[in-house]
Amino acid sequence: MAQPEALFLLIKSLDNGEKALLRSAEKGSAGYLALFDILSRQKDFDERKAKKKLISLGFDINFAYAKHYLTKQILRVIRENEVTGPNVGNQLVHEIDILMRRRVFDLAEKMVEKARAKTLGEERFHEFLQLSGLQMSLLLRNGTDMAETLDQINALNAERSTARAALNKLGEFEDLYYSYRPIVKHKQSARNEWDLASIQAFSAHPLLQGQETLGSARLQRMYLLCKSMIHAFSGSYAQAQDDLQALVDLYRSVAFLRDDYPEGYLNDLWRLGGMKLHFGDFAAVENLLKEIKDFSELKGIHASDIFEKYQRLLLGYALQTQNYGLVNAELPSIKAGLEIHRASIPWTSQAMLLLWLARLHFEQRQFKEAKAWLNEILDHPHRGQREDIHSLARIMLIFIYFETGEADLTESQTKATRKFLQRRDALYQFERCILRFLEKHSFSFKDAQLRDSLRGLRAELEVIFQDPLEANILAYFDILKWIDSVSK
Repeated sequence: MAQPEALFLLIKSLDNGEKALLRSAEKGSAGYLALFDILSRQKDFDERKAKKKLISLGFDINFAYAKHYLTKQILRVIRENEVTGPNVGNQLVHEIDILMRRRVFDLAEKMVEKARAKTLGEERFHEFLQLSGLQMSLLLRNGTDMAETLDQINALNAERSTARAALNKLGEFEDLYYSYRPIVKHKQSARNEWDLASIQAFSAHPLLQGQETLGSARLQRMYLLCKSMIHAFSGSYAQAQDDLQALVDLYRSVAFLRDDYPEGYLNDLWRLGGMKLHFGDFAAVENLLKEIKDFSELKGIHASDIFEKYQRLLLGYALQTQNYGLVNAELPSIKAGLEIHRASIPWTSQAMLLLWLARLHFEQRQFKEAKAWLNEILDHPHRGQREDIHSLARIMLIFIYFETGEADLTESQTKATRKFLQRRDALYQFERCILRFLEKHSFSFKDAQLRDSLRGLRAELEVIFQDPLEANILAYFDILKWIDSVSK
C-alpha cells in the first residue's frame, strides 16, 4: 500500500522548533504558509479539503507547485539546522537522508532514483556511491517480492562496482598528475637533466598507457592533461597541440566537464591558444580569444582568471602578427585590469604579462613605457619565482639604454646583468651565451667591432635555439630580431 502524501508526512514529522523556523522563513509567502497550517491541522491528509480551505482564505495558487515548493522549503530548513549527521556535505544526499530518517520513503525513492541516474550519467562517482547506498537501504526494506528485490540489488551492486573502479582509477590519475605539478610550477628550470628525466619517468607510468581503455570522460580528461604536460615540457609541441585540441573538444562535447571544471576549461583554451600561436594558426587563435571572452559570463570563474588568460593570449597574438594597434586600443583597460586584479593573479603569470607589455612598447620604440614595465618586474619581491623572465627583463634594459644612446646606463646595466647571471646556480644555454658575450664586450656605439661581435652572438644563439625548449624564450622576446636590427 502506498504511503500517505509525502508533504503531509514531512509536516507531521516536524517538532515545534522546526515549525517555528519554517514560519519565520515563509513570512513573505502567505499562501504557502497557509497551506502549511492547513496540513498541520489535518489528522488525515485530504487534498480536496485543503484546496477548498485555501480558496476560502483567498489564496488561488497552483496546488501542485505549492506542495513541491513547501516540501523543498521544509527540507531546506531541516538541512540548514542540522549541524551534524550523515551526508551533511552533499545537499541532495542530505535531504534524501532526512526523508529516510523521517520515514517519507516514497519521496526518498523518487529523489534517489532520479539523482542516482544523473550522477552516474555525469560520472560523479562519489555522489553515485552515496546515493546508491541510500537506494540499497530502501531496497532492503522492501520485502514484498524477494526475487525481484535480489535482482535489483545485484544490478545496483554491479553499477557500484563499476563506479568504485572508475573512482579509484580517477584518484590514481589525479595523484599522478599532481605529483608532477612541480614541473609546471618550476617550468623555467625544465631544461635541466633532472626535470627531463622526471618527465620521461612520468611518461612511462603504466596509467598513461592504453588510452583506448578509458571509457570515462573524466578519466579521458586526466589522461589528456598528463599527456599534454609531458609533450609540452619535452619539446614535442605538435603532439602537445594535438593533446590540447582533443582536450578542448572533449570539454565542448561533454557539458558536465565544463560545469565541473570551468577553471580547467579556461586554462586549456588558453594553453591551446599558445600552441596555435607557436604554429602560426592565427585564425584559430582569434576564435579561441572569442571563446574565452564568451566564457567570461560563466559562473564560478574569477574575473582575474578571465582577464589574465585573455590578455596574455591577446598580447601574444598581437606581438606575433605585429598587429600592435589591436593591443594599443586595449591598453587603458589592461592597465585598469592589472590594478584591479594584481593581488589575485599569481606572480608567475603576472610576470609574463608585464614582460609582453614591455616588449609591445619596445618593438614600437616606446622605450620609456617599456622601461616602466621592466622595472616593475625587477622591483617585485617575488621576482625569483620567474628567473627566466627576470633575466630577459635585465637584458632588454641593456638594449633599451643602448638604443637611446645612454652610454653610462648601458654600461651599469651590463655590469648588473653580468653579476646577476654569474650568481645563478643554473643557466639556460642562451643565458650562458649572453653571459660570455657580456664578459667580453661592451654595448657601445664607439666599439667598431660591436656589429661583428653581435653577428657572432646571433650565430651562436641560432644554433642554441634549434633546441625547441631553448627556443621557447623567443616567444617572450625575439632577441634574434633585435640583433638583426642593430647589426646591419
